Order: sequence, then structure tokens, then C-alpha cells
Amino acid sequence: MANQHLEHSKLDFYGLQPRLIWANERTLAQHFLDMNTTAAADETVAWFIKQGEVTVSYGRGVAAHAGVGEWLLLRAENGRQHFTPGTRLISLRFHLRLRGGKPLFARPRDVVVTGARAERLQQAARNLVEEFERVDAPETVFVARDRIKIVDNFRIEAAFMHWLGRYVDAMLQAGEKPEAVSNRDHRVTKALIWIEDHSMREKFSEAELARRCGLGINQLGRLFRSEQGMSPFQYYEERRMELARHALTDSSLPIKEISFELGFSSSPHFSNWFNARAGMSPRAWRTKKRKG
Repeated sequence: MANQHLEHSKLDFYGLQPRLIWANERTLAQHFLDMNTTAAADETVAWFIKQGEVTVSYGRGVAAHAGVGEWLLLRAENGRQHFTPGTRLISLRFHLRLRGGKPLFARPRDVVVTGARAERLQQAARNLVEEFERVDAPETVFVARDRIKIVDNFRIEAAFMHWLGRYVDAMLQAGEKPEAVSNRDHRVTKALIWIEDHSMREKFSEAELARRCGLGINQLGRLFRSEQGMSPFQYYEERRMELARHALTDSSLPIKEISFELGFSSSPHFSNWFNARAGMSPRAWRTKKRKG
């Protein structure tokens, strides 16, 4: 019955935007055992417990728990995580969103997966981890995909798609309903796809975007703002900022290289741009996040 939710939803598969952030297996170091945030408010987070156990607590006395052989698929809310010493886990972080940023699943609650379905999820996750570990990736593939050979990118994506199939099945079986695609103007959808697929190394042009959508700049701006609440350039800048935060938090790439990957002419230019939006320099952001 659960799969009928997906079959009867107005869902455009090619309008989905799945993006892998990382996939790894590790025994947690001491400083990761207790943390004030799970990052699940902004990203989809999934943990498989191979050894030990985890408890995530929220306000109002709400908590979620998973032990050996169980998956914890976290709700879209930051909680405080506590792992027992010696915990070994498979950790996945990714986005599964519709064009425009809306998540496929609202994730109002934590989902614990056990039994045969947990085993299938583990097998798919293990394959993804192996593909991720096989390449020389900078901790996260969310940024700088062109640093990885094209054949390895395809291998990672194939493993990621297999994992997503298992993940979506688990969410449906847990009673989670996918979000339906809104009746968005097809030209706005085309603009969103072009922006989200645009290389940050290349200059962004609203005039070129409007031309590709068959509209004038002002007409596209009005349509885009009415549906997204911001201009195409503002949407592009939000995506650029998201990539910057991930590169600083989830990788050890030098700031000079991050500025190059995001299309800035120099590190000072990137620092000024980032500071204007985050209220601190890229270096201060990285230091703060790592201390947290």
C-alpha cells in the first residue's frame, strides 16, 4: 500500500535533484560522540549502527534511538546526538530535493529501519562507501566533482542511485509520503534546472538564462520571483553559498582552491563575498564549525 503514495503523486522523476555529500564507514572519535547538532535540518542524514548505539534528543523530551543492525533516518530537525564509546557506523549525508529546493520527503519524524529492509539498505550503503573510498575525493563530493575521473563519477552515481532506491522504499514503507510537484510554470522549472546545473567556475548571466528560457530578463524575473520569492541571481547566490559552506565544513580544501571552484577571481574576493553573507570570514567559519 505504501508504494501507492508514490505512484499517485504528481512526481516528475527528472525534476528530482539528488546530490551526495558524503558516504563513509568509521569508528567515531571521542569528540564526535556528543554533539549539539545533527545537521539534519539542512541535509538528509542516515546512520547504520554496526557497533554501539545512538540516541538523538530534541526539545520537549522527544528522543530517537538505534542500536546494532538498525538504521536511523533522521527527521528534518537538528537534535543533540549521543553515541556510546566505540560506536562504528555507516554515515550518509545527501540531498533529495525537487527543483527549487523543496525536499522529496518532509521528514517530520525519525525513522528506524530494522530486519531485512535494514540489511538491504546496508548492502546498498556499503557499495556506495566502497565507491567513495576508491577515489581520491576531498572528503565530500558535493564540491569539486571535476577532481574525480568521469568513470569514477559514474560509478559513484550508480551506487548512489541504488542506495536512493532502497532509501525511498524504506521511507514509503514507514508511511512517509513524497511531496507532489507544484504546478510551476515550465519556464521557471527550466531556469531552475539551468541554475542548479550551472558550473560555478563559469560566470552567471541572467541575460543568457532568460534567452535559454525564451523570455526577456524582466519577464523571467517577474515569473521567477512570483514562484520562488527571489530573483534568479539571488537563487544562484544561495546555491553558491550552500556550496561554500559545505566546502569549508566538510572538506580540507584550502580556501584558495574553494574560491577557484566557486568562480572567484581571488581569495580576498571570495572572503569579502562570504563575510558579507555570513558575518565572518571563511577561515573563521571553518574554525567555528570544527570546534562545534
